[in-house]
Amino acid sequence: MADLATANIPPQTKKPAEVLIVGLGAVGIIYGYLLEQHHQARVTAIARSTYRGIIDNGITIRSKKWGTIENWRPSRVVQSPDELLDSAFDYVIVCTKAVPDVVTTPRLLGPLVTDQYRQPQPVYVLLQNGLGVEKDLAQATSNLRRKPVIISCALYIMTNIQANGEVSHGTFDTFVLTKRFVQERVRAGIYKETNIPNTPEEQQSLDGFVNMLTESNSDAVEIPNVAAGKYVKNLWNASFGMLSALTRLTPLQWLQDDASFKYAEETISEMMNELLQVGRALGYGESNYLPDPRVFIESAFNQFREGTDFVPSTLLDVRLGKPIEVEAILGEVVRAAKTNQIPTP
Repeated sequence: MADLATANIPPQTKKPAEVLIVGLGAVGIIYGYLLEQHHQARVTAIARSTYRGIIDNGITIRSKKWGTIENWRPSRVVQSPDELLDSAFDYVIVCTKAVPDVVTTPRLLGPLVTDQYRQPQPVYVLLQNGLGVEKDLAQATSNLRRKPVIISCALYIMTNIQANGEVSHGTFDTFVLTKRFVQERVRAGIYKETNIPNTPEEQQSLDGFVNMLTESNSDAVEIPNVAAGKYVKNLWNASFGMLSALTRLTPLQWLQDDASFKYAEETISEMMNELLQVGRALGYGESNYLPDPRVFIESAFNQFREGTDFVPSTLLDVRLGKPIEVEAILGEVVRAAKTNQIPTP
């Protein structure tokens, strides 16, 4: 792996990290831009269908936090991981949808997670919605000569790719985390199958990643229990996100009709009660991670009453005819519920 020891060097003298972004959608574009703009990383990105457009025209970002950025391109753009067998990276940041029933993360990474890769294994960072998204990558890399560090994240960001290819980035209320409006938030931790302390290498990798984002004007912090942090984020995805996909309406559209709002509020309340029961069975209630459901739901609807017409990613995928993250967002919860004998009708 490239030199992580530079993580604590002052920004003006620190060597930029070598970062590969897999999944150059809205999330990958935002964080790729930030890392390069603030001289924290030299970004290589894998772009398949959008490769020619990025090379020819670049990418436009319209953000309420960072303004309008036109014609941005990563330092290097490739079409396949097969082109990177001799390229060393500090971090590989996976920003794809977690749809293991369609394509797994190891399959997307291809030869990078095999002994065909001729460089030391990098640190893998998963900026993905859903639960259990780390499992297939951990299994695929378990027999490598050097088992890599895996960082998982709970990501809060309102960003979409528009029909014209531009990236929009708005504002949202983090509900239970703060009482203020924010534009993005990353909560990162080391993926663990058992509750053991981080090794020095793991902690150095985590510190380096969070430091890169913080120095890039991102709201990023380390959390000790990233599984619990991701479960809290999944409360939103599994309730508001999935109901939007089922109704094919944004939460703001629910509010335009009394009957629609009543149905949405009652359905989400029932879903939230089931989600919180499962969360408590998994031990997350004991760490005070889980929110008061009434506060969570009321805060969310108050946000949309302010006029926020964000399109949840699940609804956007339905509109575009793309697979949605059913297994990661709902399937993992249902399997945990069955294990703990909790009904989730």
